[in-house]
Amino acid sequence: YGIDGIAELEAACGAPWLAAEEASLAGRIETFDHGQLIAAEASTVLATLSLNQVLLDGDTENLPSWDEVAGDPTTYEETYDQHGDTLCLMSMNVSEESRGRRLPQKLVAQARSLANELMVPDLIGSFRPSGYGSYVGLAVEVGSAVPSFDEYINLTNNQGYPIDPWLRSLTKNGMQQLAIDHCAMNIPLTAEEFAQHKQSNWKKVDIGGQVAWWCGETGFFYEQNDGSYAYIESNVWGSLNE
Repeated sequence: YGIDGIAELEAACGAPWLAAEEASLAGRIETFDHGQLIAAEASTVLATLSLNQVLLDGDTENLPSWDEVAGDPTTYEETYDQHGDTLCLMSMNVSEESRGRRLPQKLVAQARSLANELMVPDLIGSFRPSGYGSYVGLAVEVGSAVPSFDEYINLTNNQGYPIDPWLRSLTKNGMQQLAIDHCAMNIPLTAEEFAQHKQSNWKKVDIGGQVAWWCGETGFFYEQNDGSYAYIESNVWGSLNE
């Protein structure tokens, strides 16, 4: 499948400051072709799952951040290890019209098969809770205190599953939470770039005593001392070992 379709889906599914550029996506294919999984019909890319193979020490206390696993540039060329003991799920995109077709579960099954094929013992991911941004937005709307990331991911429904849709789906698929990736992504933006992205519905919120801009995503924008901004996002490290 052409890189155009993969890049188009990436842009459609992610905020502009989060979506990987076409050059990064192409670099991932060049670095670790087997780890770039696609669900498609005819020539249309419906969903993608990007994995990286790395060497970790097995200690959950020493898990890296998403940024550290991705490397700089985020092509995995600086971090990929063909002899690594861990496959990391890095990002998943599903087209809006394909949602509800269990494509994430099918791609995770492919990832498990790949781990077995490569004889890699550990399959983990730095997962971004899909509903945290909306949950915070609702709290702001009704004037409630903004729930911390840690509080949110521990909220469960009456069946004992996470209230977060993505974490709930993963948990039903066998995911075991390992640790919180407190600074999974740290993306610097100039004041001008922040102003270009800023939407009228964004709001200033208090996150654990820090002022931040809520933008509807899992992370928040924090103003830096020099007037620039940093988008900082927490994720959840989880294991998908069978």
